[in-house]
Amino acid sequence: MKNLLYPIAFALSAFLFFYSCSIDEDDAPPPAAIVKKYTLSVTAGEGGTISDIVGKYFSEITRTYSEGTQVIIAAFPNSGHSFTGWSNGSTQNPITVTLNSNTNLSATFTAIINSYTLTVTAVEGGTVSTQGGTYDEGTEVTITASPAEGYEFVGWEGSDSTEASLTVTLGANTTLIALFEFIPPEVQNGKYALSYFSEDTYNTLNVINFENNLLNYNPITIFEFKDSLVIDALRYLRVSDFWYIDTNERATEPFSVREFAYKDLPFKENTTDSLPYITYLEAVNNKVIKFKLRNPNEDKTEYGYGRLLEQEPPTMNDFYSNVGFFRDPIYSQLDPFDFKSMLRGFIADAERHGVDLSNVDVENSILALSDNPIAPAWVTWETWCNPNLAKINYAKALWLNRGLYDKHAQKLQILWHEFGHDLLFMDHWAAGGQIMSSSGGRGTPNSCNYGMYDLTMIPPDDCRDWERAVNDLFAHFKEAQESGIKGEYQYEFDCN
Repeated sequence: MKNLLYPIAFALSAFLFFYSCSIDEDDAPPPAAIVKKYTLSVTAGEGGTISDIVGKYFSEITRTYSEGTQVIIAAFPNSGHSFTGWSNGSTQNPITVTLNSNTNLSATFTAIINSYTLTVTAVEGGTVSTQGGTYDEGTEVTITASPAEGYEFVGWEGSDSTEASLTVTLGANTTLIALFEFIPPEVQNGKYALSYFSEDTYNTLNVINFENNLLNYNPITIFEFKDSLVIDALRYLRVSDFWYIDTNERATEPFSVREFAYKDLPFKENTTDSLPYITYLEAVNNKVIKFKLRNPNEDKTEYGYGRLLEQEPPTMNDFYSNVGFFRDPIYSQLDPFDFKSMLRGFIADAERHGVDLSNVDVENSILALSDNPIAPAWVTWETWCNPNLAKINYAKALWLNRGLYDKHAQKLQILWHEFGHDLLFMDHWAAGGQIMSSSGGRGTPNSCNYGMYDLTMIPPDDCRDWERAVNDLFAHFKEAQESGIKGEYQYEFDCN
């Protein structure tokens, strides 16, 4: 029996075991799934940062995420840079990364290159090596300023540099102006032909045009400068103003520098002198000067330019040395500022016309200059009774005036007239066309409406013929002497 139970017990035990196992396998919960982990490594290239947390910025991020996790990464460029893209080729920013494997990512940044404009100009008086252009930020540009002749470089507007060569690094739009200053040249020694203008023309005159067209500006005076001082002054007029010749050529005629206060250059202020004086003088270049001339008598300022003459200008005497008074062997030898020279000339003129005045005492004859003249020249009654001595009263200012025109050769015309009174005892016997002409002349009026000042050696007509008038003077004197009748041509004056 016992032997029988053993097999049954064994079989039951086996049943229970297998039954129990089958129940455990069906009713037990499944085992937990295994989650994979992946690493995300993100770096920021030069020029920016990255972030996966709001408000926090990193140059490098390394974090581990479960498989399939989506991570948002943003790239932030630094100032002066821009975000270029991610190493995976994406340009999205921010970017979403899904972790399905270990991932490496980097952000790339590029420096922003700004462009700036450089503008370079120069004021009058020089040039610059470049006018500028558009350049990338940080570009270095070198500019050189070169002054023109007669100018100097003084600096840059837009820079503190005073160097002619300037290097600028572009970091902003930049404007530079090269500054030059005119270097006033010294007034060159020599003769300058002067022209006068209105103040407006003076301030706007084209100097180059003036240089090239000097005669078109009607120069009327020549100043000779030495060391910026006027040492001589001459009239510079058309020859036709002196001679009855149809020409526009010009020549000089001297006059006293003492008529002006030019020796007070360069400036003379608050003067009480009535003479004109220069208040401003500047050499525009090596050929042209500009000046201002104050005339106290007329209470005005004259404005002028002068051009240096490259050749010695002709004089009235030299230009027409064979015509007019200067072709005459007696008149050409006279010194119009030497009274005795003029008296000797009159005596010689009388001699060649058959009148003997050798009795006249030249050395003791007198020229009396008057500051308060009653006429250009005159004689007094008491001297007429002495045929051996001449005494002429003459307006001082007129005598000292160094102008000597052929049309108005005053010294000859006036003195021959006064010598006619004083030595020939001649009256004003002609109304016109004679040396003894006068507006109050006793002679019968004729067709000659010209006085003694119109007589010339180059006469346009017989009325103004000096040689004919001189011949008439001595012929009428001889006629009176031979007839013994004074009344027609000579004064009826009794010296007794």
